[in-house]
Formats: sequence, C-alpha cells, structure tokens
Amino acid sequence: QELAALKQRHAIATSASGGQYPTGDGDTVPVDEMDRQWRDAVAAVWPLSWFKKRKVTRLLQTYATGGQANPDTDLAAIREHRAIRTALDTNVLASMPTYWRGWETDIPTLEAAFELLRETRNAIVEVGQAHGNVNEVARTLSPGLKDASGNHSLVRASNAFLQTAKAFTVAWRGYSDVARTPPVPKESTAILRDAACQAALVLEKRTAIRNWITWNCVRKKAESLGLRALVNGLESSEFPANETVAMFKLAYARWYLPTVVDRREPLRAFQRFKHEDAIVEFRRLDELARQTAATHAKQAILHGLPSSDGVPRKSELGLLKHQMSLKRPSKSIREIIGGMPQTFGKLAPCLLMSPLSIAQYLPADQSQFDVVIFDEASQITTWDAIGAIARAKQTIIVGDPKQLPPTNFFGRAENDEENDELEDHERDLESILDEAQASGLPTVQLNWHYRSRHESLIAFSNWNYYGNQLVTFPSAVSDERGVTLKYIADGIYDRGKSRTNRLEAEAIVADLVTRMQRCLSRPEHERLTYGVVTFNSQQQTLIQDLLDEEQRKCSELEWFFADERIEPTAVKNLENVQGDERDVMMFSITFGYDVHGKFPVSFGAMNRDGGERR
Repeated sequence: QELAALKQRHAIATSASGGQYPTGDGDTVPVDEMDRQWRDAVAAVWPLSWFKKRKVTRLLQTYATGGQANPDTDLAAIREHRAIRTALDTNVLASMPTYWRGWETDIPTLEAAFELLRETRNAIVEVGQAHGNVNEVARTLSPGLKDASGNHSLVRASNAFLQTAKAFTVAWRGYSDVARTPPVPKESTAILRDAACQAALVLEKRTAIRNWITWNCVRKKAESLGLRALVNGLESSEFPANETVAMFKLAYARWYLPTVVDRREPLRAFQRFKHEDAIVEFRRLDELARQTAATHAKQAILHGLPSSDGVPRKSELGLLKHQMSLKRPSKSIREIIGGMPQTFGKLAPCLLMSPLSIAQYLPADQSQFDVVIFDEASQITTWDAIGAIARAKQTIIVGDPKQLPPTNFFGRAENDEENDELEDHERDLESILDEAQASGLPTVQLNWHYRSRHESLIAFSNWNYYGNQLVTFPSAVSDERGVTLKYIADGIYDRGKSRTNRLEAEAIVADLVTRMQRCLSRPEHERLTYGVVTFNSQQQTLIQDLLDEEQRKCSELEWFFADERIEPTAVKNLENVQGDERDVMMFSITFGYDVHGKFPVSFGAMNRDGGERR
C-alpha cells in the first residue's frame, strides 16, 4: 500500500512539472538556491521581476532533458521526486532486487511473489515438521532460495525431482488401475517404499505375469469359440500342455469324421492295403507310359529323308538347301513351303503357329495335317480359325467357355469407355469354341485342376462357375501367402482424361524394379519371371513407359525384358493376358476415387455383358 501511494505521488508530481529532469545521480538541480532566486523575482517590481524570472527560468531549462521549464511548478515537483526517492530507498521492499524497480515496480508481480513466498514458507514448515527439524530444513534450502539466477544445485535438484514426481504419479496411477491396488495417500511416507517393493516383485515375476496375461486372453477367446471343455482339461492337467493341438485335432476328428465316413461308400469300404497296392501299380504303369511315349516320339521323327549333302539341286530338299545358303532368300516362306509338298510334312510333322501365321505362311493347297489343335480356343474368332481347320483332316478345339472371349474393346476410341452402350462391332465376339459348342460337336470336359498353389484360389470359381465339378490337387502346406494386397491410399483415378492411376503405376514399377534387382544376384536359371496385368489399355501404356524409363536408368534390367527369354516380363491388359504364366503376377486395379473424391462404379468391360469372364 505504501508503494502504491508513493507511485501515485510520483505520477502527480510528474504531471504537474512542465519539464523533464534527470533522476537519481543525474539530479543536480540546486533547488534551494533557485527557489530563493525565484521568490526574489516574484517579490520584485515590474519590469525588474520579469527579467529575474526569465533568468531563473533559463537557468532551470539548462537542467531539463525535455519539455518547457517552469520554476513556479517544477521546483516543487523536483522536491517531491526527491522525497519519493528517499522514501523508496528506505522501503523494506528495496531489499528484494529480483522484483524491485523503484517506482516502476509492478505491484501485481510483487503480490504474486509474496504469495509464492507464503507457499514456500508453508512448504518448508511442512517438510521440516515431517523431517523433525524445521530450522535445519530452512537453513539447507536458504542458499538455493536466495540465488536469483535459478541455477543453484538445490534448484536444479528440485526441478528434476518435480518432473520425476509427476512421472511417478502418472505411472503409479496406471499401475494401480491395472493391479487393482488401493490408492495410497499423497502424504504417506511409505508410498515410495511400497512402490519400490511392488516394482521389484513385478520385475522378478515379469515372465510369469506375461504368460498369465497371454493365457487369460487365449482362454477367453477359446471359451467364446465353444472350447470350454478343452480349456478345463488343460487347466486341470488332464493332458500335457504340449499336446493341446493334438488333443484338439483328435476331438474335432472324432466329432466330424463319423458323419463323413458313414455318408460315403468309398470311405466306408476303404482298406489301407488295397490303396497302397493301387499307388504302387499306378507308379509302375506311369513309368511304362513314359518309356512308351519316348519310344513313340523317336519313331515319329524318323522321316527317312537323305542328308543335306547328297540332295539334287532341283529336288524339294535342294530348293530348301539353296534358299538356306543365300544371305537374302529369293523366295518367301510361303513359296518355299509350297515348293515342298512331299517332304515338308516329314521335316516338320508338328508346327506351333497362330491361326494368322497359318494363313500367312502355309499355302492353301498344302497337304493336310492329320490333326490341328486349337489351344485357348475361347480367344480365337471363327473366321481366324477357318483357315487352320481347312488344312487338317481332324480338329481338336481346347478352351474354357468361362474364360475371356475375343474382343476389340481396347481398340475403341479413347472417349468411348464411359458410354453405357456399345456398338455391335465393339461387343464380345463369338469364338471358335462357342461355334463348336453351338454346333453340337462331341465334347470332353477336363475336370482336373492343378495350377492353384492354394485350393482357395480356385474354390470360388469352382463353386460359382464350374458347378463344383473340378477335382483340385492341394499343394504342400506353406506359411507363405500366394496373394498379397498393397493399398495405395493416395491413388487417384484420372477418369475424365488419361483414365490412369499414376501413383498406382509408379508403386507397381518401383516394387517390380526392386524385385528384379534382388534377382540379378541369382544365377540366370534361378531368376523369377514377372508379369503385370492392367484393367485398361491406358494404364498398360503408362506402366510400359515407366518401365522403359527404369531400363534406361539401369541397363541390367533389360535382361528381364529380352525377347530371347522364354517368359520375358510382360505388361498386358485383361483382354490379351489369357493363358500367360509367370512366377509373379501383379494386378493394377487402376479404378478408384477420382480427384473429386467420388468412386465411380464404371469398370470398363467388366460392367457389361460378359464381364464375369474377365
């Protein structure tokens, strides 16, 4: 209150003064002498008083640091400032250098400091009483409290203790909630001792505690699945713990197998020795078939033609020998084959060609083959197959009507994909397989399926498309998953423009390049083969361009794309990937959210008739 009154007097004196004057050591104004001169000037007659007043005013102005000096008010104000300064210097608060700023001292800050002092005093008394000697505690803490820098060892130790105490409080509360221990009063002096004992016990028994927690989780899950009897048997030691899995399998088999065995005649009549004898006999016949097939193949390729050294120039073989000796043959392949009607079938009894290649290279009047076999016939149009059928005495058409038909969907104009209707010439085309089925030709269904690494990969198609008629051969059990999903969260499908998903394409290329670079350290015969399948041609082109860039950066990657590879890395779309096999196949789904955050349900050809075949 005294400080507030002094600050108010200082403000009044400052506002009454016309000029500003130095304070403290800079205050050298001879107030008493000038006050006497000013009274003499006031008492003198005019005009003498005017000259004396002006003299005193000019003298006072020399001491002013600003403003206009006025002896009538300023001398009294200077005296008031000096009296206030004397009162401030003798104030008891002047001994607090941390907070004392003379008449500039902030009173709220000073009040907060006093409140802190009161709390500190109470804390010292409380700690001292708990310790048994308040004075000793006060003397110990006094140096740290007097150190205004805040860097005293006691202050640093106190700050560290405060942080540790806060962390301990949080940890102890969490431990108490989990361990269900009763809360300990904050004023308890045994809390640290009790906490240390319990922590030591937890550390000592941590393995047992972890196992107990795991067991409780497993027990709860097992009971929710109806395995309470198994849990009870394990807890009561009816069987060893290491036989739990075997006991579960045994119990499950005893429950399930009787119903299966009784329902099926082959299982009811099963006899082990008959089954083992059948396996031995099958292996014997299989080996005999292999030997017979090898002998038959050798006999089939014995054409009985003379060696190339002794053939006449004008003979069919002479024509072939002459054309082979030329750097640039004078006849086309079609003309050479046409000139060998008698010997060509002996030289090449089996040809592997596409329907278009047959029409291009084999003359129409060529001697007929015994049989022509169409593989992947669901992909061959009728008009492409007619030429090959005409060149053979017998035709075998092999294909799957559930798989992709011929189409020119990806040959359409770029702005047509979003249209709901397709022109007649843009729809799925009829294949030679469809034509053969519609004509009522004899058919044989191949039901054995052996390609899927895991039976679940074919189970859906078997059930939904093949009437559950496929006989699958499960592979050896493996922990490795044959199918994985990598979700590109930021991928954007550029629906209205390029119809690509660039982030997805870049992710596929990066993953593919990483796999290839790891494979480069292997011998060539151990390197994996790769393929990429896209759901539209635009994404296919984008991925091909990105792979071309990576090959330019790293020429070693070209090994995977070289034409001399039996299965070079290929980037194909849904319409032309049918029948391809690779060690690793990557699918670029492409479709997804667009730039506006919408998910269009238009997936190109998959939305239309025949989409399930894709």
